[in-house]
Amino acid sequence: STIVFKNGTIECTAANKDYRWESNAAIKGVAMIIQNYANLTLEDMTIDATNIAHNGNPGTPRYAVSNNCGTVEFKGKTTIKAPVAGDFAFDVCKFGSYSEPKVTWNSTGSVTGKIELTGGEFVVAKDLALTQPIRTKDAAAKLTVNANITPASGWNAGDALVIVNRTG
Repeated sequence: STIVFKNGTIECTAANKDYRWESNAAIKGVAMIIQNYANLTLEDMTIDATNIAHNGNPGTPRYAVSNNCGTVEFKGKTTIKAPVAGDFAFDVCKFGSYSEPKVTWNSTGSVTGKIELTGGEFVVAKDLALTQPIRTKDAAAKLTVNANITPASGWNAGDALVIVNRTG
């Protein structure tokens, strides 16, 4: 499938933040804004996961957008916001027998939260300011940088932009 979202916002309401997404929860909230297995374009979009539901386990990461297959392009002025500090704005994650995803950052928008690279390829085609490092734990995953990656304010000069073999 090919899916294109343009000129809009996808977000959870504040009430969703109080729900759980565990299988035994009485009321299940939204666990992830987008979990992608298609060819996806987000153009001039805001994906705001600041009110995503929790699962009661602060050690379990959450994602605004999870990219598990297909080609994905963030275009125009697209902004991705992670649920809370320490969670993931998006990932590039090969899953099961699906083909490896290829995700391209071609946006003048922003990313708030971590980017996780655990399979496939992440291409930085336009300048990207990070609020947290890109994290990778898969030696086969590829990061292709054709523009500038810079840290947001508050990083120390010695802090890494990419952390290899760690997911925390």
